[in-house]
Amino acid sequence: MGCRLRIFLNREEHRTLLELQTSSKVPKRTKDRATALLLNSQGKKNEQIAQDLNWVVKTVHHTIHRWQSQGLAGLWDAPGRGRKVRDE
Repeated sequence: MGCRLRIFLNREEHRTLLELQTSSKVPKRTKDRATALLLNSQGKKNEQIAQDLNWVVKTVHHTIHRWQSQGLAGLWDAPGRGRKVRDE
């Protein structure tokens, strides 16, 4: 096992992630990513975060890396992801 990834949040980042986590207008995947980051910043091990969210550990690592490289923008899916809406 490699070194443990750990993030440290300032007050503004922590508040923003809490708001995302509880908002009804935010996609579930974005909420889950915010939850993963909050749990990591509280010192919870990435293996436990993965278990709590029913993810694999690699997904937790990927979420942390996206946060470190892209910040808040890294919590949302890239445009064009998912099924396209069909015209009837």
